[in-house]
Amino acid sequence: MRGNFTVSGTFKSAHPVRPVRLNYQTVRCTVGIWIPSSGEVALFPGSTVPSAAYVYRHPDSRATFNILKPGLYRLKRGLHPRSERGFQRHPAFLMDGYGLVEVPGLVKAGRTARFDFRKVQYKVMLPGDNLHAARTEPEAGQDSRQNCLASLRLPYSSSGCITVTGQPAPYVRNPTADSGWNCWMHFSDLLDRPAFRSGQYDLLLFDDSDLAGEHPSASGGSLRYGSTGPDVARVQKILGSVLNGKTGRPFYEGPADGSFTGATASAYLHFQETFTRGPLTGQVDLRPFLNATKHFR
Repeated sequence: MRGNFTVSGTFKSAHPVRPVRLNYQTVRCTVGIWIPSSGEVALFPGSTVPSAAYVYRHPDSRATFNILKPGLYRLKRGLHPRSERGFQRHPAFLMDGYGLVEVPGLVKAGRTARFDFRKVQYKVMLPGDNLHAARTEPEAGQDSRQNCLASLRLPYSSSGCITVTGQPAPYVRNPTADSGWNCWMHFSDLLDRPAFRSGQYDLLLFDDSDLAGEHPSASGGSLRYGSTGPDVARVQKILGSVLNGKTGRPFYEGPADGSFTGATASAYLHFQETFTRGPLTGQVDLRPFLNATKHFR
């Protein structure tokens, strides 16, 4: 989609992607709609992380901003913002369930703010994230059909929701103008097709190392929020046999139901805090985990 919004929403068996440096001011990512039966995907520019500039300008967001960690999440149709008194309400996809989030520290300096990743908290919580349009649009005087990259350099209006570049139709500066640039409208139109109109949607969230094939555990297996199956049950049983030194109780006391959500993810985070020297991720790299816990089994 380099420089051209009009190709967004086109299903193809392959799309070229490239990693970009993340700066938390004009944050960006790739959002896709995938058809598993055909293996085709349509890609859109957007964001999944908070904008430091937005959090600085909106003090009320400082208590709720978060970075949703990779995993499987459920979405449903609704409106953003959810409040009847919210500003610029428009169709969106809402995440009502629990999720695994990262919350960095916030440092305010003069008229700007930045995130401090030396002071990060990891939580299993109800993040209240939505998937909706970002409040960005082509700058005046630019060619709307060749403005994809320029729009990606504009500030995003997000404290951590998943956004697709574009404004809902009533808020485009010139409603009578050609809105071929508006990726959000393409995105929502695709999900209005009968093949997708289920009311419930799966969100698979990856990071760039997955797309680049650079993840250190790619060959050994990894479990993320939303993973299911016997490997998860195995992890649950191990966490149920390891005592938390602070409480004297097992890290995990729930059933071995094979679902890496809620209590299981929280238990694993507490286990990582106790036994892992490296950075917390909330992701189980299976082979290293089994090696590290073999004396508990």
